[in-house]
Amino acid sequence: MSANDTTVIGNYADMIKMQLPNGKAIQRVTAALAERDDSLKYLPAMAANMGLQHRDLVQTALPTAYLATFGGSWKESKSEYAPVTEELCMIRSTYRIPSDILKNAPKEVGMARLRAEKASHMMACLQSATNIQIYGPSTPTQAAIVGLLQREPYKTYDYKFTWSAGGTGDDKRNALLIKPGFDTVTRLYNQNHPTMGVEDAEKGEFPVTSIGSNSDEHRWDLWFEFMIQTGLHIADQRACKLICNIDAGPTDDPGEDLIDAIFDAASINAPKGGNLLRYNGSGQVVEEIPTPWILFVDERTHSKLRRPINNKRLVALSNENVYQRSVPMLDDIIIARMDALGYSTVGSGADAVSAAS
Repeated sequence: MSANDTTVIGNYADMIKMQLPNGKAIQRVTAALAERDDSLKYLPAMAANMGLQHRDLVQTALPTAYLATFGGSWKESKSEYAPVTEELCMIRSTYRIPSDILKNAPKEVGMARLRAEKASHMMACLQSATNIQIYGPSTPTQAAIVGLLQREPYKTYDYKFTWSAGGTGDDKRNALLIKPGFDTVTRLYNQNHPTMGVEDAEKGEFPVTSIGSNSDEHRWDLWFEFMIQTGLHIADQRACKLICNIDAGPTDDPGEDLIDAIFDAASINAPKGGNLLRYNGSGQVVEEIPTPWILFVDERTHSKLRRPINNKRLVALSNENVYQRSVPMLDDIIIARMDALGYSTVGSGADAVSAAS
């Protein structure tokens, strides 16, 4: 066995069309990757300009405009910018299995088992990467990676960048309200990596020794390697809002407090940008398409939001969106899943976010 090349490994673009570069149907492992983190479908992917690092300037203040009279004068002004650096995180995992388990089982059984294990490993990599981007690593190995909840202005709720749904129980969750766009919020990938940061490689069959009571005992194992290189770039902080302190236990109903927080966050301190570009066959930009807000929630909150919250505000399915998919929508907000937001077990929710002082 040899490592898969770029003709059999799906990237972000392939996920959208569900077809590999060689025309074959996309692997189930990559499909599973896309199904569990909808940001792969809704956020545009941009190459980091420094490989595993992305450097940019973020606008922090508008120019100053002055009242002037005919024949009068006014001062010059300019926008203010601050430099930002975003690190990509690289998550890896390894799977090995005694080769005779796969070889001696019926082919369809062995392949089904292998596909399931591959999907699980890629899911684990994705969950780990998203957790690091949102919550930050518990023992940082790349010091520049700062979790979204550990940085300003999302560390506290001020009803400008972060809204509280008022939850006080043990099963609290967070939600992210994001307006995608190359000038607002994008995913990052390593431009030097041919698969845009998603890798599923078969390393081959190797002997494993010193595994029994005798030194000469051995067996042959098949080895598989998985890797994700990804990051998140927020070019406009107003395009990323955190909805925190959501009660999402088995018997909790988030209720109107959550709905009100979502609508307020989408309306107050809203970004000026958020566009996707549509190209023609010659690679020329035809038009800029304004993107809707995407609300990313964990599977438990997603389930609760898809039910009618009350008689006045219903969650409906609609394909009236820029993606032309039938998705659950709340007004003009698409409700999507990011399962890493609900990484905590029942009874042990996310840490409470406090009010700004």
